[in-house]
Amino acid sequence: MNAVSIIVPTVNEAENIDALLDRIAAAADFPYEVLVVDYESTDGTQEKVRARADARLVPQTEKGGLAGAVIQGAREAQHECCVVIDADLSHPPEVLPQMVAPVLAGEKDMVVGSRKVPGGGSPGWPWHRRFTSAVASWLAWPMTDVRDPMSGYFATTRARLLAVDTGATGFKIGFEVLTQDDGRLRTAEVPIQFHDRAYGESKLGRKAIFDYLERLATLAGLRRPVLWPALFAVVDAALLATLQPRDVANLVAGLVAALLMYAAARRSAADDGLSEPRRLSRALPGYLLVVHLRGGLLALGAPFWIVALFGAVLVLLLHAAYVFPQPRPPDHWRLRWRFAVVPVVAFTLLLRLFYMGAIDLMPEEAYYWNYAQNLDIGYLDHPPLVAWLIAGSTALFGDSEFAVRLPTLLCWGVTAYFLYRLARDLFDKSAGIVAIILVASLPFFLGAGFIMTPDAPLTACWAAALYYLHRIFVRDDANAWWCAGAAIGFGLLAKYSIAFILPALLVLMLRDRRWWTRPQPWGAGLLTLAIFSPVILWNAQNEWASFLFQSVSRAQGKVEFSFHIQLLACVAFLTPIGVRSLFLERRRSGFLAAFVFVPLGLILLFSLARLTKPHWLGPIFLAALPLLAVAVFRNATFARRWAATVTVVLGILSGLLHFLGVGYPGGYYPDKLRLPVGWREFSAQVQELRPDDTVIVAMSRYFTQSELRFYTGEPAVGQYLFGEIGLMYEFWSPPEQYAGRTLFIVGFEEKALDPDRFRGRVGALGPIERHVIERDGRAVGHFFTRVARDYRPAP
Repeated sequence: MNAVSIIVPTVNEAENIDALLDRIAAAADFPYEVLVVDYESTDGTQEKVRARADARLVPQTEKGGLAGAVIQGAREAQHECCVVIDADLSHPPEVLPQMVAPVLAGEKDMVVGSRKVPGGGSPGWPWHRRFTSAVASWLAWPMTDVRDPMSGYFATTRARLLAVDTGATGFKIGFEVLTQDDGRLRTAEVPIQFHDRAYGESKLGRKAIFDYLERLATLAGLRRPVLWPALFAVVDAALLATLQPRDVANLVAGLVAALLMYAAARRSAADDGLSEPRRLSRALPGYLLVVHLRGGLLALGAPFWIVALFGAVLVLLLHAAYVFPQPRPPDHWRLRWRFAVVPVVAFTLLLRLFYMGAIDLMPEEAYYWNYAQNLDIGYLDHPPLVAWLIAGSTALFGDSEFAVRLPTLLCWGVTAYFLYRLARDLFDKSAGIVAIILVASLPFFLGAGFIMTPDAPLTACWAAALYYLHRIFVRDDANAWWCAGAAIGFGLLAKYSIAFILPALLVLMLRDRRWWTRPQPWGAGLLTLAIFSPVILWNAQNEWASFLFQSVSRAQGKVEFSFHIQLLACVAFLTPIGVRSLFLERRRSGFLAAFVFVPLGLILLFSLARLTKPHWLGPIFLAALPLLAVAVFRNATFARRWAATVTVVLGILSGLLHFLGVGYPGGYYPDKLRLPVGWREFSAQVQELRPDDTVIVAMSRYFTQSELRFYTGEPAVGQYLFGEIGLMYEFWSPPEQYAGRTLFIVGFEEKALDPDRFRGRVGALGPIERHVIERDGRAVGHFFTRVARDYRPAP
């Protein structure tokens, strides 16, 4: 029989219970029983229930608050399908038929009465309750597939209610059910209007909120940390203040304090079955990540006690979540992966925020900052979007490394959002969440979220284009053409290489030929051209310079085999396990394959005869990430290998940032400033050495003069004054305007200042002088200078 047991937990609900039972009777079109599980009501609730023939009173004897009441009700229930509903009339019984039908039919494991789907809502709620509900739902977001995991109104099976952990307490029993089966329940949501109670007092108080947070931590595998080991932050701060240099200080102080905290926590921790070697294999990489992260604070000049306290808090969280975790059933590893999105995204976000302002600009970044100082609708080597983003950020926050790089966070957020939606729609929410982890941690995408080059906005536009093209070719959404056209248009404003999407798009249109005769693709193409039109106009005004530079010049370059570089880039960007996952994953997608292998094949083909750059492949692998994400869940062993891979990659990349921002014991810096280290000190020295009324000339295409312009705030030009390539500097500062001037020439190699390079272009040449660049008392490079008088441009 398709009958239902309706469980109603109560505490002092005499004013509401009759109305609730009457509304249930009016709404139910199925056989049912009502079990009112009452906890020591003193207002006559129990008497009213006993007086009714359509309800059965069950005095609550179970502990655990509402969770205990529901579990006890499930034990007393006579039917397999159960509904949990509040007695305060906030849950509308009128939707009961919609909620129970999928469970009775065996189509769903759980149906939730939802405030957060179309048609649902919480009318009359004050802002603070809406905020509290939103935060609670956001905290639970990684663990469930429903939009309203905090709903207490749901239908499920008796067996699932009885399977709830006996340690569960509090009022969010529905969330407990949602996390069963590693969060892979078949769920649905029915919209409800949640009205506040008209009679009686709410049972939601501080204790209920605390119980929820504690239970959430337990389900995530977190053990309540033992706080007193954080006292070792005092030892940490003392070592930071006394040891020198600061790279040694941070590494030694951080690891010593963490190991002391480990020893203290080990003495008081409950046995969780982990062997000591395995526990240490978890702890030591985590401690190194903490040291790398807090190094950013040290590089920013934060006080030692702040750095030490921050490190102690991170170590406590690491212990609670990973080193001394709450024992969980072995089959909950999928749920742990879903929850991992929180620490991974938080770690990488803080890593970027701390080091963005602590590391010198790369020469490319300084070059694009110079773009922003000469705003235009086009440039020789790249389209203008990178300049527009930098100009907007620096206008708000000033000319600093942090402000130049800040737009990368926005671009990364857009990338993660669209990639999550793509993976979720192609597979499921678990794949979407793991895709966020991968785009936060894999090398190219972490770099694109830190270094301000055209690759940052390009990657964001590429991700948006993939999502909307998926809507077109998999979901048959014709209106998505307009969004896809806009995404590709803005992508072309970022970097021409988004055109690699077009051959894959052509392949899909040849497979689905009906789009050729419909107006949306052609309209989307016109929208793309309209957005891209400023670059077309700039090229038309400048003899098509940029288009020729990026096409004919590359095609006519010297023959150079670079196929091996691209193969190495595949392994570096995806990691070895990622490459294996890409080719072995059984859950294939023709859509993703087209957008991975068609562009990849074209670049590999081009690399057989021309020089190609590794980062060209980066955005292409966006289409691979959903496949890698779903591959993580192949089995527990494979998931552990992926976890180790993510940890190692984050350790290497965070260590690189630490090396650049703080240093690393025994670390070596190339003496020609190929890394973003020492540019500030170099620029200050050049400024000090330069004779008055001279023009700084850097012997480079754009690297050195870009850094000098950023860090000195004064004009600097390049080797194009002597007939060599100068890219956009030839547009901004033509050689003719320096005729007759005295030049202060700077180079990182002595031969770069050889007299033969200046023959016929200058008058008298001064001697070559060598200078050493130091940072924190350590030599990080050297450079050469000489003075040249009476500059003469080429006729």
